[in-house]
Parts: sequence; structure tokens; C-alpha cells
Amino acid sequence: MNKRFPCLMFICLLSILCSFPSELRAETKLSFVARLEFARGKPLTLDERISFGKRKIEMEEELNEARARFIGELSRITGLGTQTITANLPEENDPDKICSDLEDITRKKLDVSEARRIQNAASARKEKILQIRKKYSAKFSEITGVKKEVIMDYFPVYGL
Repeated sequence: MNKRFPCLMFICLLSILCSFPSELRAETKLSFVARLEFARGKPLTLDERISFGKRKIEMEEELNEARARFIGELSRITGLGTQTITANLPEENDPDKICSDLEDITRKKLDVSEARRIQNAASARKEKILQIRKKYSAKFSEITGVKKEVIMDYFPVYGL
């Protein structure tokens, strides 16, 4: 079997997907791995996939930990339970939107001090997520050979 066959199949699949109407393309998003494979021009090897998968799990754990700390801080500020916040607060980066959503949940206006603390917590979380992305873009770059800057653009949206 030709070594270029998997890459050729991938390119054919992409060209087929691009020929679909835009409504269908919007629903057919390429996975993070598929986007990286496309950027590098060839599929990941089994060893690369395993290494990539391990790093991706580590990254997701760090991102989840950052979210849990953020939710805990929101709980301390508002007095709401973490489960209530998690269930009712969408993944959001805009501190003003977070404040508005929390006011909707509590059905009361946040005071200036609470709003400032929430904005500070949201900004700290955003910075933490950026640090995690930078860290793992370097790790993914080592595995895939794709430039860190390209990988940063390909990260799935996670509260940024």
C-alpha cells in the first residue's frame, strides 16, 4: 500500500467536505487532531497519537482545574453553591457577561465590590487558560512538528 494513501484520503475528504453547502459545513467541524494533521500535511503516527492523547488529557485536566477554582471563587463571592453556578453559568470569558448571568441566577444586583472581585477572578482565569494553552502548544508542537502559533489558533474554544 502506498505510504501517501492516508494523506491522499484525508485531502479528498476535506475537498468533499468543502463542497457541501455552508449549512452542512458548519455542522461538520474538524477535530483538533484533524486540523493539526492537515496543518502538518500528514496523519499522526500511532506513537504520536498516543503521546498527543496523553498530553491532551493532561491539558484538559488543567483546564478543568482552572474552571473549578474559578467556580469556587464565584461561589465564595456570591454565596451560591458550586453546583448551581456550574449548572447555570455558561462557559464565558467576558467578566461583564458573567456578572450579568450571576445577577440573573441570584435575582439581585451585585455590589461594586462583588463585581470587581468577579472581574478579577475572570481575568485571572483567562490568564491561566492562556498559560495552559501556551504550555501545551509547545508540547503539541514537539509531537506534531506544527508551529506553536498555528496550534494556538487551532485550540478548541474553552472559555477564552
